[in-house]
Amino acid sequence: MRYIMKLSKTTLELLKNFATINTNLLVKSGSSLSTVSASKSILAKGTIEESFPQEFAIYDLNQFLSLVTMSEDTEIDFSDDYLTCKSDAGRFKFYYAEPSIIVAAPDKEIEVDAFYQFNITKEQLNTIYRAASVISAPTLSVVANGGNVVLSVGDPNTPKSNSFTTDIGNANVEFDARLGIENLKVIADDYEVTVSQKKVFKFSNAKRTYFLALEPSSNI
Repeated sequence: MRYIMKLSKTTLELLKNFATINTNLLVKSGSSLSTVSASKSILAKGTIEESFPQEFAIYDLNQFLSLVTMSEDTEIDFSDDYLTCKSDAGRFKFYYAEPSIIVAAPDKEIEVDAFYQFNITKEQLNTIYRAASVISAPTLSVVANGGNVVLSVGDPNTPKSNSFTTDIGNANVEFDARLGIENLKVIADDYEVTVSQKKVFKFSNAKRTYFLALEPSSNI
């Protein structure tokens, strides 16, 4: 049985975000998508409003996105071995990849402890991205000194380097959680952030979840 669908803007946004993490993608039937970086340092999961009718593998996600966004009226027609992107301009045939060559996200659930949690807003994340770009900062740090908790963007290994800092809360513990900016592949939105003693940041909201491996120099 053939199935035809269109992808919403929010689904395309998620797929574009996933393409920055890994250009491979194993799509499973249903409304859940997940991906993992080749280094296994980033795991991302999201829920979409559409439901895919079958499992299929994409080797080059950027190429797939280019095809489905060439026209606003593009529809996807699924077949057993390929899909067809149809629009008023014409049709593109896109063959599925072999699942065995895809770096796919694991099926198992990731459990992390809630050592410390805080909320971050879309505006704060956009500020972090801008600050990191302006000062070429390599690291995002969340640091607690037994009282105040601050989030900073900079280079903790270079004391006199430029940095951006903002207060995010209080805690009666001490820790220094460091994340490489290159691993902050998170869609700007409001999230609950969990700092885990497994040296992981978990960013989560109702639509998506990211697990980001911290730097070995982190002290939690």
